[in-house]
Amino acid sequence: MRLATRWPLLSLTLVMAGAAWGVQGQRNKKEKEPPAQNGPFELRVERNVVAVRVVVRDAQGRPVPNLTQDEFRLLDSNKPQQIIQFSIEGASGAEGASPDAAASPSSAAPAGMPVLPNRFVAMYFDDEMMPFENVVRTRDAAEGYLKSALGPTDRVGIFTSSGQGDQDFTADRAKLNDALARLRSRGSSDASAPDCPKLSDYEAYQIAELNNPETLQLVTQRVIKCECQGNRALCVHAETLAESAATTRWQNAEFRVQTSLRGLDQLVQRMAMIPAQRGIVFISPGFIANTQLEMVDDTIDRAVRAGVVINGLDSRGMWAVAPGGDISDPSPDTSPAALQSQIDAEEVNTNVVAAVADGTGGVFFHNNNDFNAGFRQAGSLPEFAYVLVFSPESLKLDGKYHRLKVELAASAQCRGCTVQARRGYFAPTGNQGAARQARQALNDEVFSQNVTQAVPVHLSTHFSKSNSSEAHLTVEVQIAAAGLHFQQLNGASDDQVTMVTAIFDNDGHYLKGTQKDVQLRLPKSKLTQPQSAGVSIPVEFDVAQGTYLVREVVRDSDGTIGSANQIVQVP
Repeated sequence: MRLATRWPLLSLTLVMAGAAWGVQGQRNKKEKEPPAQNGPFELRVERNVVAVRVVVRDAQGRPVPNLTQDEFRLLDSNKPQQIIQFSIEGASGAEGASPDAAASPSSAAPAGMPVLPNRFVAMYFDDEMMPFENVVRTRDAAEGYLKSALGPTDRVGIFTSSGQGDQDFTADRAKLNDALARLRSRGSSDASAPDCPKLSDYEAYQIAELNNPETLQLVTQRVIKCECQGNRALCVHAETLAESAATTRWQNAEFRVQTSLRGLDQLVQRMAMIPAQRGIVFISPGFIANTQLEMVDDTIDRAVRAGVVINGLDSRGMWAVAPGGDISDPSPDTSPAALQSQIDAEEVNTNVVAAVADGTGGVFFHNNNDFNAGFRQAGSLPEFAYVLVFSPESLKLDGKYHRLKVELAASAQCRGCTVQARRGYFAPTGNQGAARQARQALNDEVFSQNVTQAVPVHLSTHFSKSNSSEAHLTVEVQIAAAGLHFQQLNGASDDQVTMVTAIFDNDGHYLKGTQKDVQLRLPKSKLTQPQSAGVSIPVEFDVAQGTYLVREVVRDSDGTIGSANQIVQVP
């Protein structure tokens, strides 16, 4: 069946090179175009850019819409920066800054067509860090959230930092509840800790990383107490034992920190490959990430570029410090120094969850035992967010940390408003920044849900069934010449277009995709006709029965992008 009609075509000369696109992309065996000659497309990037997602909330905590670029001031290390790109993200997932932006694929589906999901929520349980009681309380609240908040166009996934018991995105509530029931505390930091001396991750960090003499003295006193019954003369090597215990404890803690952050980063990358609204609920008691700040910044940067919002939920609820630690400890340390160490540790643990929430425009639910309300807040996406992009002036590629500040200009007239944004970024080293942008630029657009028509793109599809369960799908990509930027060359007009066609299933999973570089040549005799013509290029896939989203992105040689979506049902 055909879902669209052709329009007049110019007589264009096409030279095409095709390539399998994406890690899982495969070239269809029936395609007639020659194999790739120039490899995967790479965007040429001339400068480093930093993207900052900003949420502005009024005095009641509600996101403020309809602010303009001129109402923001962005400072990099206290130096004002020029905002070179500004966009608005609404609850629909479309960027409000583009007048050509269309509705989501689901809302744009013709009458009688199936509705595809348009909101994905990943619950990321930090079971490497959470004690058992944290798991139980948050698990029960998550079950309640699923009962009340899961709609027909929503998909939810259950993921863990340990990687055990994950459930990929689905609308099947029974599968989700089963995954929640399998949640366990997988990596308690005290499970294999020695009885003497007792110390926390924070104290181990203070000794092993910061060489803090006060903390070392505190732990040394514990060694003397538990090893030598308080007799300092019998503990000649007490300080050495304290240092050794701290080093071992911190090495184990760092491994768990890296595991948790790596899992979060991989989840962001996974969600970047979904063409819909995307949010993560990061459920964790927090941890010390001071030695992994670059990893945290990379995750924030990747999430902002991919449009993934990370909301934080502190699994401790309303916490209070018990002098001497756990009540089960038969010989607690009740000294003022130990109490202050516990307070400092709890506050430091909170920082990493707050940082990823602030940096991606999410909410951070903390110091509250109402986990049902917490999931309602953390499971929703902000109604309005702003993405500011700037190119740091005279940026040195030295890997140093730059502090960022986003504030409202006096003209904003938003009394009592608060601004939530990422707190900084690490400068790239060498050509790292340009290379990273080159790899991700086209990916980000393909795995977006936005429809832009700066280059007018239209899709038509038809299929033929080879048997009862398989079909050959042809996608005809129609590109209007009016949106292309031809350049004069030897009496003709040339342009190179890169087009990516991607197929997603009914649960938003990326299945396959193809990239083609197309060289267009417009003869001299046709130079006056491009406004009413264009070119049609077929792309072919073998698919099984099912409902699919076809996503097309076309990039002109000057960087202008057009995109289109089409729902296809193969009975």
